[in-house]
Amino acid sequence: MNQPKNVEYRQKVFNMILFFASEKGMKPLPNSEEGLLLNMTAAVAEYLGSDSEKIPTPGYLFLDSNWTRRINQEIDRALLQNNKLINPSLAEALGNLLRTEWKTDHGESWWESGVRYQLMFRQRGFHETFCLTVPEIQATRENLERLDADTVEHCRQIGTLMRKYIARDLSEATNQL
Repeated sequence: MNQPKNVEYRQKVFNMILFFASEKGMKPLPNSEEGLLLNMTAAVAEYLGSDSEKIPTPGYLFLDSNWTRRINQEIDRALLQNNKLINPSLAEALGNLLRTEWKTDHGESWWESGVRYQLMFRQRGFHETFCLTVPEIQATRENLERLDADTVEHCRQIGTLMRKYIARDLSEATNQL
């Protein structure tokens, strides 16, 4: 499979998970890369039978300098241990979306994940949450019919699990105010 198809497939998987996490576009989602990344990582880890408690919450990233290494290890472990549960294309897409790495340039240092590239061209405001747009919801519904039922079901279950992590993090953010 060539690279553009991988990117397109990864985008469809990401959008499907957000679609189901937002209750088919009816509920808001975290408006930050770390919020989406960590909630999705925890949901994938739980879905694949790994320890979702090892995934930090967005509010506590500054307390854990090794968080990127830990979530990479946990996601790799979950995907390797359960490679029979999900198809290889979905495992690769999830691994690429959820992998984090530190980058440095001109003395600056920052982390990036595959989630960042999925968020780049979305219309999002300066609020704690955002909602999927009507065109995004419609495109995702169309993709539900085009993708294999197995992939759609895995994305549905991951998105459904992600809801509780989103609710937990939004609750923590509200309590910190």
